[in-house]
Amino acid sequence: MKVCVTNGVIFPSPPLPKSIRGKIFHKIGKYAEEKIGADFQTFTGRRQWYPVPIDAPDFRDGSQGLNSKTLYYSFLVEKNPDVDKQKLEWLMNSREAKGEDGQLVYIPDFMGDKAPVNKRFYEVKPGMPNRTNEDGETKIASVDGLMADTELPYKPGENWQPVGRHELFNGYIPMMAPGLLPIPIPVKVIVTLEYKRHDWTQGLVVYHFCIDANFSDAIKLAVILALLALIIILVLFPELLPEIPLPDIPIPRIPELPAPRPSPFPVPPPQQPVPIPVPGRPFGISPTSLRKLIADVPGERTEGLRQKAMSGSVGKGGRNVPDDVQAVQLLLNSWQILAGQPCLRIDGIAGPLTCGAITALQGHAGLKVVDGRADPGGPTLDVLTKLGLVVVGATVRNASRRIHVPQTGGSVPTSILPSVFWAALSGAKDP
Repeated sequence: MKVCVTNGVIFPSPPLPKSIRGKIFHKIGKYAEEKIGADFQTFTGRRQWYPVPIDAPDFRDGSQGLNSKTLYYSFLVEKNPDVDKQKLEWLMNSREAKGEDGQLVYIPDFMGDKAPVNKRFYEVKPGMPNRTNEDGETKIASVDGLMADTELPYKPGENWQPVGRHELFNGYIPMMAPGLLPIPIPVKVIVTLEYKRHDWTQGLVVYHFCIDANFSDAIKLAVILALLALIIILVLFPELLPEIPLPDIPIPRIPELPAPRPSPFPVPPPQQPVPIPVPGRPFGISPTSLRKLIADVPGERTEGLRQKAMSGSVGKGGRNVPDDVQAVQLLLNSWQILAGQPCLRIDGIAGPLTCGAITALQGHAGLKVVDGRADPGGPTLDVLTKLGLVVVGATVRNASRRIHVPQTGGSVPTSILPSVFWAALSGAKDP
């Protein structure tokens, strides 16, 4: 399923304060203009913006890090020496109004003074190509009005017809859906910035963000938008994340999870049984701490999950129905996370790694029976469902403490994403 929306839908105000929303819109606009500007230069066959060099025929708002109004005035005077300079300056000063993105309304994003965009200008705005765009129409009209009042020849452009797509994120995101086990399920997610010329407003190029993933029908639109917003923030301007209010979710009291410690033993290769480790040594959590975590989760929180989780036993000597095995593997990964061990492959096969993980958990949790099998409604499944809630709750609580600025454009710290889903699923309503 692919969902495409504009800035205003992704970042509504309220709940976002207008000041934060303005910062977000400004940064998104600059990013979009950078990508679309490269498309403009491909079309013109030129790679320089005025005033470097001074005879460059193309103007871009905000290029070279110079003051926009000063740069715009200089470009118009340089290319049109006969213009009434005093009148132009007076009109620019008297019409100094800014849009929500912080840009002056009479300065277009791109303007050309040589073919194939001779005496033409273009504006970039968030929007859909087949929908009315009042902000874009207002901006085009403002630029057009200044040109008419100063007898300058520039008109909204028609030759350049850009169609583009830039990928912000392509990877797997842990997702949770109503009615499923409380463990994030990896879902392939692609987030893109897409743009094209507006269908009927001349000179207007519109852009929007799209998120494409195999979302379950049970996932609310609000959750999808929350994910899209977070990826955009983390990729484009993570420095704003501390200023953005995240939903406050009541969660049970959970002690600090210990930092995972590397195992002193080599990781066994596939197809070999996983030995039962010495309690407390290779794991990042001691048996005492693990049992306390389990005891602190009320039984009524997991009763329904235990009854619905599986139709038969999983592990050594179990029925090992693939769907049941996958459910147990998902839950076992909460144990693997707490223990500082590699997560299991969710393949529906009750192999030695899965059976070994069950055995290790049973021994570490102090269960009476350590047999490498999880039975429907049994103590092993009870422990697993409680650990699932513990890991999700800890993720929600600690998300804001574990924010890492991406090192590359496509790298997103997904450790924070489950908290957004948990928050949205707790009270989000479809817009």
